[in-house]
Amino acid sequence: MINAGLSLTKCLSILAAQTESAGLRDVIAQLGKDVEAGQSLSDSLGKHPKVFQPIFVNMVRAGETGGVLDEVLRRVADHLESELALKAKVKSAMTYPIAMGALVLIVLAAMMIFVVPTFEKMFHDMGGELPAITQFLVDLSHLVASIWGVVVAAGITGCIIAFRWWSKGPGKTTWDAALLGMPVFGSLIRKIALARFCRTFGTLVSAGVPILTALDIVADTSGNNIVAGAVRHARSAIRKREPSLSHSPSPRSSRRWSCR
Repeated sequence: MINAGLSLTKCLSILAAQTESAGLRDVIAQLGKDVEAGQSLSDSLGKHPKVFQPIFVNMVRAGETGGVLDEVLRRVADHLESELALKAKVKSAMTYPIAMGALVLIVLAAMMIFVVPTFEKMFHDMGGELPAITQFLVDLSHLVASIWGVVVAAGITGCIIAFRWWSKGPGKTTWDAALLGMPVFGSLIRKIALARFCRTFGTLVSAGVPILTALDIVADTSGNNIVAGAVRHARSAIRKREPSLSHSPSPRSSRRWSCR
């Protein structure tokens, strides 16, 4: 709509009328009010961090500065669609092993609770002493059958505690480092992180966002504390040794920067 020559307020009004989500409709309507009040679109977007990511806000700000807002919005759309496609591929690749692992756990639990006791009765009727391994399975079956409720409750509680520990502070850093060091999945996670870094960084710089600002955004949106730390270290090194890179490239030179 911007490319067709409609005003920004008219575009936001049309979007608000066509949006099915009530929450997003309210946000777009508020954007229209802020723009009518004289605020820039990027500043208005920045008031809703839960809806618009930092990459969205900064690219729009760069597009407003360079007068290429319509082109920048297309790049944002392409970037978000690529991110969504990448997440879908990762979920698809991880679904099978997770499903198989859950199935194995269910089968083992069913064997311990229902199957092993049946064999125990049969062995008892036959008489004789059970081998050590068989006796261990029988005893384990008794234990699982008697305290299965406690085991389930403890497992759920442990998962909640572990999730909170992994999602914040030092726990997340430790978990992210462990993920990158895993034998098979570590390499996959590292490649995904690098692909996200290259795509996001290239999109930001090609839109005219200053390199140092782009590195800050990439670090904040990486999703991995180890990768974020590496990006911030690179940003600090660039700022100290090559301060000229902090200047925003002109719209014409943005493609050369993105290629580099």
